[in-house]
Amino acid sequence: MFRVEAVPAGELGNSSFLVADPDSGVGFVVDPLRDIERYLKLADGLNVKLTHALDTHLHNDYVSGRRELAAEVGANIDEVQPGGERRDRADGPVRAAPRRTPRAGGAQHPAGPPSRPAR
Repeated sequence: MFRVEAVPAGELGNSSFLVADPDSGVGFVVDPLRDIERYLKLADGLNVKLTHALDTHLHNDYVSGRRELAAEVGANIDEVQPGGERRDRADGPVRAAPRRTPRAGGAQHPAGPPSRPAR
């Protein structure tokens, strides 16, 4: 069974997450902060090896800790492409979540394009 541990970053008003599967001994970090010590301690306490680190989006409010996790524990930091591409795991396929926000220039209001005031 998977276990999800929130790691709050009170100074930023958000959280990162460690997702662990203690039965298989592996875990990954979502949106890691640069100070990775908290993830290493948590992983150690759960007896899991951190195998991956990923960011859900570009973080303008802090520097990601993905590279630090890669250097420290060998976590895979390859980009996951949006659109549902298949990724295989030992116990079955995993799909990347599709984008939830429209790309710039491609958004349309459900009622059609906005009208412009007459000049």
